Amino acid sequence: MRINDIVTESENQLGPLEMQAEKAKIFLDLREKLKYLEIGLFINGIEKNKIKLDEIKLSLENMAEELSDEENNLSDMQSKKEKHQESISLGTNVSAWCMAIRAQFIKDLRQERKQSSF
Repeated sequence: MRINDIVTESENQLGPLEMQAEKAKIFLDLREKLKYLEIGLFINGIEKNKIKLDEIKLSLENMAEELSDEENNLSDMQSKKEKHQESISLGTNVSAWCMAIRAQFIKDLRQERKQSSF
C-alpha cells in the first residue's frame, strides 16, 4: 500500500510540475527574445550615436576651418593697423617738424623786424 500511495502522490504532482515546466520553457523563450531585443536596441543606439558623432566631427571641422579663416583675417587686419600706425606716426613727425619750422620762421621774422626797427 505504501508504494501505491507514493505512485498516486507522484501522479498528483505530475500535472502541476508539467505546468511549471511549460511556464519555465515560456519564460526562457521570452527571456531569450528580450535579450535579442535589448541587444537590437543597444546596437540601434550605437548607430544613432555614431551618426551624431559624425555630424559633430563635421561641424567641428567646419568650425576649425572658419577659425583658421578668421585668424587669417585678424592677421591681415593687424598688419594693416601697423601700417596705418606707421603712417600716423610719420604724419605726426612731419606735422611736428612743420610746426618747428614755422616756429623758427616766426622767431626769425620777429628778430628781423626788431633789427629793422632800430
